[in-house]
Amino acid sequence: MMANTLSKLGYNQYKLEHMGKNINESLQQISQAMEGLASSAVTVSENQQSLNKEIQSIKELSSKIYEIIGSIKSIADQTKMLGLNAAIEAARAGEFGKGFGVVSDEIRKLSDSSKKTATRVIELTSNIQTSVSKTLETSDYTSKTTENEAASIQQINSGLQEVLSMTTEMKELAHDLK
Repeated sequence: MMANTLSKLGYNQYKLEHMGKNINESLQQISQAMEGLASSAVTVSENQQSLNKEIQSIKELSSKIYEIIGSIKSIADQTKMLGLNAAIEAARAGEFGKGFGVVSDEIRKLSDSSKKTATRVIELTSNIQTSVSKTLETSDYTSKTTENEAASIQQINSGLQEVLSMTTEMKELAHDLK
């Protein structure tokens, strides 16, 4: 009976030691994979921050386009007034101002066309700014999520290291029972 008990005890020690070794190896593999994930999450987070800066730069550039378009609209308005004044002067000149009257009409048409084009560019730029703002919000959210994931992975890895330490200790205890 004693021999049977000692035999079972020896067998259980062997199983315990073998299981500890297998758990230890598995945890080391998981730990290495988690370290890779954490490193990858950090890289993604850094890339996302870089992307956010570029998106912000695009937003600033589109604001500058607004300023330029405002100047173009102002020039178009002034050109229209010049064309109107030229038409008045052409009318005063009578027969001698007919050619100048045609030019003044074309200047006003060109001014109207420029103003319509500037208005359309403003609309498109506004759409771009709206899209960029939405993209920036999504990018910020993604960046925060990635940072949270990296922190979670580091916590999991820390927990795995604790379990790994316990399995090593368990394996040593099983070995000491021999």
